[in-house]
This record gives sequence, structure tokens and C-alpha cells, in this order.
Amino acid sequence: MNKKLIALVLILIIIILLTLFIREKIIYFNGNLEKNNIMSKEEIKQLLDKGENYENYYYSPTQNPQTTNEEIKTEYYIKNGIVATYINSQLIQWVNYNTGEIISLIHNNNQNTFSSSNNVKRIQNNQNGVDYSEIIDNKYKYKYLGKKIFQDRKAIYIELRKDDIVKQFVIDEKSGLILESKIGIKKFGLITVSLIRNKENIKFDIVSDENVKKPNLNN
Repeated sequence: MNKKLIALVLILIIIILLTLFIREKIIYFNGNLEKNNIMSKEEIKQLLDKGENYENYYYSPTQNPQTTNEEIKTEYYIKNGIVATYINSQLIQWVNYNTGEIISLIHNNNQNTFSSSNNVKRIQNNQNGVDYSEIIDNKYKYKYLGKKIFQDRKAIYIELRKDDIVKQFVIDEKSGLILESKIGIKKFGLITVSLIRNKENIKFDIVSDENVKKPNLNN
């Protein structure tokens, strides 16, 4: 009887461990990747810097699971050094990095207020709100995963690891823009207990002058 019970317990343990192993593989599986022409961290840094200066694109980030219950849609229009930020279709910030001018708008019922200054500068290692400083941080162990088509564009997949944190990034090969990221928190370095996926939902080369037009503060 004891031998049967021990055997049953061992089988259950093996099933649980196998299930957890398969689950971890699925969480971080990115499909079939081309693993030739491995890119170094420095080459990835150069590509991301290129994305920092990409001149025409739109993005509207989403997060799964959401960290807030509020349904807020944030949209960024970027063209020729100008960034217009909208929340729920209302312009809340206009930045011209060419001149250093920034205008912030507050919409409160029928009253609109604004503030402005002329000394704004670009944040280093940041693609208009998408930070990539961790990718070049030596605290993380860098791994090149490969390439494949992502939303009709050739993309590069990389992974960072530090202690119980696993981060994966999908980077557009042509523009250098980050398309998606995935952050997993592990327990005991084995079991993922938290997973957040960030999608930037980028549209390339669609931004018009009207989208980034300076707001008329007299109205």
C-alpha cells in the first residue's frame, strides 16, 4: 500500500513539474526564429538609437493585463521632431524637439488651460516614451533570440535576464522601433507568477502635418 501511494505521489509530482515546464516554454515561445547572423548588444543599441530618431510614425500602446480599470486610449503622432500626444482623442501635449518648445494642455469640462516652456530636450535611450535603457544596461544578461516576420515586418527578438526577471523585446529591423515587449517575474527562478505584455501598435509613415499641428492657444 505504501509503495503504491509513494508511486502515485511521484507520478503526480512528475506531472506537475512537466506541466510547469511546458507552461514556461509556452510563455516565452516566439515561434520559429532565424538564428543566423547573431547581433551583439552594441549592434542592437545602434539599431534602437536609429529608432529614437525615426521621423514619421504613430503608436498607441496597450498593456495586457491592464494595470488600471480606466479605459484610456493614448495616441502619439511623431513627425520631423514634433510629437503630439492625445488621450481619448484630446490633445494633451505638443512638443517640438527642434526648437525645445513644449505645450501642455488640461481639458476640464468647458475650460481649457495650458502651460508652456522652451527648454525641453530629448530623453536619452527613449523612443518618444518607450524606454530602452534596460536593454543596454550591463546588469541584465543579454541574449539574441533571432528574427522573424512580425505584423508584416521583419523583426528582431532579444531577451534580458536578471535574477527572477525575464524581459523580451521585439524590434523592427528596418526602423529600429520597439514593437512589443514582454516582462515576466519568476519565483525561485523557475515559475512565472506575473506576465505583462506591452504592445505599441505602431503604424509607419502615416502622420500628416495636420496631426502634429501646433495648437492654437487663442481658442
